[in-house]
Amino acid sequence: MQFTLVNRIWVSTCLVFAAAIVACPFFSQDASSAQLSSDDRKMLLSLIGDPLTDPTEKQYCTVTIAARSCWGSSGEFETGAWYQPASDMVSARVYFLDNDWISAPKEFKRRDFVDESRSLLEPDADSNDNNDDDDFRHIHRRMSAMSTGSAAGTPGIVRAAWLAKLGHNELAAKTLARARIDEMRSENALTNEELIKDLHIELAWRAYADGVHAYMQGADEESLRHISRLNDKYAELAAEFGNGKELFAELNRRKEAQTFGEAAPEKPIGFDHWEKSKQAHWLIGQLDQVDARQYSQPGGVDLASDWRVEAIIAIGDPAIDELIDTLEQDTRLTRSVHFWRDFSRNRTVLSVREAALTAAMSILKVRVFEPVATGDNFTNRGHDKVATTVASLRRYWKKYRDTPFENRMMDVLTNPASDSESLREAAQNLAQMNEQRTLATTVFSDTRRVKPGEIAANPAIKKFTNPTSAEAILAAMDRELLRHDAQNDNDRLKDYERQQIEDIYLQSLVQLGDDRIVTQLRQRCGSANSLRLQCQLIQATFELGDAESLNAFAAEFLNGKIRLSTNDEDDSETTELEGIVRMLGTANTPSADAALAALTLPNHPYFEVAARGIQRARINWVDETGWFVHPYCIALLRRELDDKTPTGTIAMIKGDENYVEKSEEGTTSSNIPDVIADPASRRQQAELRHCDIAGEKLSALVIGLPEFHPLMKDVDQRLDSMRKLLDTKSGSLRRATDEELEQHDRIVWRAFVIE
Repeated sequence: MQFTLVNRIWVSTCLVFAAAIVACPFFSQDASSAQLSSDDRKMLLSLIGDPLTDPTEKQYCTVTIAARSCWGSSGEFETGAWYQPASDMVSARVYFLDNDWISAPKEFKRRDFVDESRSLLEPDADSNDNNDDDDFRHIHRRMSAMSTGSAAGTPGIVRAAWLAKLGHNELAAKTLARARIDEMRSENALTNEELIKDLHIELAWRAYADGVHAYMQGADEESLRHISRLNDKYAELAAEFGNGKELFAELNRRKEAQTFGEAAPEKPIGFDHWEKSKQAHWLIGQLDQVDARQYSQPGGVDLASDWRVEAIIAIGDPAIDELIDTLEQDTRLTRSVHFWRDFSRNRTVLSVREAALTAAMSILKVRVFEPVATGDNFTNRGHDKVATTVASLRRYWKKYRDTPFENRMMDVLTNPASDSESLREAAQNLAQMNEQRTLATTVFSDTRRVKPGEIAANPAIKKFTNPTSAEAILAAMDRELLRHDAQNDNDRLKDYERQQIEDIYLQSLVQLGDDRIVTQLRQRCGSANSLRLQCQLIQATFELGDAESLNAFAAEFLNGKIRLSTNDEDDSETTELEGIVRMLGTANTPSADAALAALTLPNHPYFEVAARGIQRARINWVDETGWFVHPYCIALLRRELDDKTPTGTIAMIKGDENYVEKSEEGTTSSNIPDVIADPASRRQQAELRHCDIAGEKLSALVIGLPEFHPLMKDVDQRLDSMRKLLDTKSGSLRRATDEELEQHDRIVWRAFVIE
């Protein structure tokens, strides 16, 4: 059975990739009338032997081989190959596309290559050249194919070359005509030069991808076969996809070290009783066995989750010297692989240096490298980055080797010469001393968790006086804000950066937990230079145990005395009101509840702003918006249920899998929601009304209301049921418990129960 490796291809990413391709209409060329010109025949035959396998005197067959992916998954799939019987010189073999071969298996299925090629040219009954669904299927097939290497099948130009070599010129011409338009599904047919160039890139990619995927799983012999082919046949392309030359050297190093294909060793007997430096030395020696995997795209590789790296981090400072030496000198590779997207032609086998840097930064809690993009990693940065990183670590360690961690952080915080990044890092480190944190070299891979059994007061609170840790953090924020405000430019980015500064330091104060700083924070609430900062200060005092400022603010808001900004250009009043709602909505106090209840009344000065914000906001699992944190929003959504005005957005089902919404702003696509998975329960298309959108939000937010989707056949009956339930039971709304959220499989972090 054909094995496919379609892994974690996110719909949003697919759409971005698809947009560039679908922009051009499918070019339909009549392959049935194609004739093989002398130039085309010459071009096709020139490919036989180098790079392509010569099919002459071979039997086409199907063999089952391993299929591996960049996610670390594997299976088997059937692929076409050419069987070469045994001779006096060699044993029986099967050859793949570009003279890659393996010993012939005992069992394989013979196939008719010509008949198969002819059948591939027959029209697809489900295909329509002008059908959007067919376009998307084609795109998804290509994306899936690129993610797997050789499991992608036989390119059209390869099949055409084999047909020409076997004398089937007419069929070769038709196959070549199809290949010219199928490769990128573009409007302009590809030229011979473009086809050849693309073929070499594709063959090189397959060699690299197959080699990397095999190496990840310890199939070193298989990996070396592919990577050797890459370096021998496509050396000029080896660097295009990642670090193929380095992987070739690594495989040969393992072969020489007699660890080729060997399973990673466990800890030696008595390891736990060794001195820390000896433990660190052995573990660092095993970093080439690190095999942490990437689990999302875009995403990173959490090298610190590998037990070897984790153990080094646990050793702490005694490992630092050897880690820095390793970072400087070690050229080995791990078995971990990082990539931008699985369907993109890039894979990086992460270096031992990357694992050593992860361990060193996580021990010191000092970041000396940060990825700048989703596909970025330390391994790809090259020797210059290694040199500067090593120098930075050596300077830091020379200065602070004998200084306790919290003293290092206080020294940074109180030093007027400290740069912004160091100040923020020191503030967070002091605030999070009771947490285990790791610093990664790829995106989305940092981790943090509270140390087991260590939920007592932060030790940095009592250790320092004049200034205290909290005072030092607050003073560092002031210095940063002064520097920031001294800049002459006055744009949105500058305002955003100011907000980032405020957030980092005030959150650090809350995490630190020293309530002695509340008095200073309360004094600043009245003099804050923005409503947003005032709310941040109020939130910080409240979380540190003082509700005085929050209660006073709630009373003013209830009475309509808080003034929002009115810059229509950036809709600042909506943004500020959302921040206020988030603050009051999460407080869960009588004064905050009363203030938000007042917001649902039409005579409140910001009633219309709130209604507009709730109408525009989307509900999703990442809980990005503050509009839905409190039951007040249900009253405003209930009003929307009566609004049957069309929104201009058309919702529809496309094909068997896609739910699409089209509006003036653009088109979005996703999988068909479970609630309308049954075709009998849904309409094919409908124009969305405001009440439909409100119904969908309410169904997601309130446990006890009917399931709802705008394409349901009984949509109006369900909306009527919602209205009646909310009108009769709105007073019984409460926040859902974590158990209820899990039981009812809510897509949001906060929901409400109607009883």
